[in-house]
Amino acid sequence: MSNFSMARLRPLNMPLLRAAETHGRRLDATAIKRKVRDEASLTWVPDGVEGDPLALPDRLADHIVGALVPAGKTKAQHMLVKLPASVPVETREQAQAALELIVQFAQDTFGGAAVFSARMDRDERSLNSVDVFLAPRYEKVTKRASKQAVSMTRFTKMLVEKHAVVIEQDSARGSMSAQGKALQTELAEWLTGKGYEAQRGKPKTAPGDDWVSPEIAGMRIELEKDRAAFDDLVAKVVPKTMQDRAEAKRLLAEAAQIKLDAQAATRKVRSDAAARIRKTRKVARDRIRDRDEKSIADARTVQRDRNRLDVETGRVEAAMRKVMKDQAVVSGLIGKLEPMFAVVARVHERLQHAPDQVRRWLDGEGRVSESVETVGPIVAQATEFLRKLVKRPQVAQLVPAEEVDVATLAIARDGKNGRDA
Repeated sequence: MSNFSMARLRPLNMPLLRAAETHGRRLDATAIKRKVRDEASLTWVPDGVEGDPLALPDRLADHIVGALVPAGKTKAQHMLVKLPASVPVETREQAQAALELIVQFAQDTFGGAAVFSARMDRDERSLNSVDVFLAPRYEKVTKRASKQAVSMTRFTKMLVEKHAVVIEQDSARGSMSAQGKALQTELAEWLTGKGYEAQRGKPKTAPGDDWVSPEIAGMRIELEKDRAAFDDLVAKVVPKTMQDRAEAKRLLAEAAQIKLDAQAATRKVRSDAAARIRKTRKVARDRIRDRDEKSIADARTVQRDRNRLDVETGRVEAAMRKVMKDQAVVSGLIGKLEPMFAVVARVHERLQHAPDQVRRWLDGEGRVSESVETVGPIVAQATEFLRKLVKRPQVAQLVPAEEVDVATLAIARDGKNGRDA
């Protein structure tokens, strides 16, 4: 531990005040995580208060009775104090005296009636932390009367004037920063005035909150201890007669640099691995997206082909139905024409074998003779065409006749001349 001291103020609304009570009762996750030993916390309340010191909302209510409380979310202040190594805290008696010492500092700094509860935890690794809960009271004097009132910033603003702290930013944030600096200075000077060695914390060199958790602070302390132990070990191992102590320090510096380089390399490897993982995931996502898009496009193409096939199938089916219908009509027509072709064929055959005087008798103008010469080939051609069209057997072939049926010829002649038989 060093002799650096620290004081940090945090405004509390009612939910935060209740959370602080839960932490003080060691019931939250943070308290459970920090616990390293079984030892009860030390507490403090003003004289005459008999209530539970850890019941912070109740203690605040008792503290502000009869006082004028300003409207606003902030109901109290939590001051966390880190004691320097010069203040002993190892035993419970020493810790109780240290707790009362810091309560006295808070009362002296914040007007004499500010603290309504205080606590010093004894189950954590660090034993030099004090939690003080404030609602500073003062006598508010007006032209007509005076009345007790509560103020969260009255006394810290007075500290800013006392220590001539420069407010670097004209805003609420700048004012609070100046008040925090003034409080740090006041704590170190107050402890020094009480006979303790205390140094003010180093001024901040960067914006933002420089507070770290007790776990990190403890790790830093342990690291400093390890470095000090290492330096002691080196001093014992290296012979005092050795003239090249500078070389030993150089080697130590190189070892420290090697450690830093190794840490940097580790961070780079992790960063590169994370980048490769992100790239691999992106490539995979892109491939999946491309595959899905191609699948969708293929499905659409297949669907279009199916639609076209359905259309063409419909057309073919319609054409087939039309062909079948036409075939049925042709088949019926052939069925009706075949007997007529057979009759004409027989007449044609007989006319070919009829005597000339019969032909001249039947056809005075010579047209029957002309028909007799041409009807045979026409009948044969028509019969062959119809047979190929419907794939039916060929109509009856012309059968030669041995003699001419004069009655039939007479019927043909009378039909030509328009007479009844």
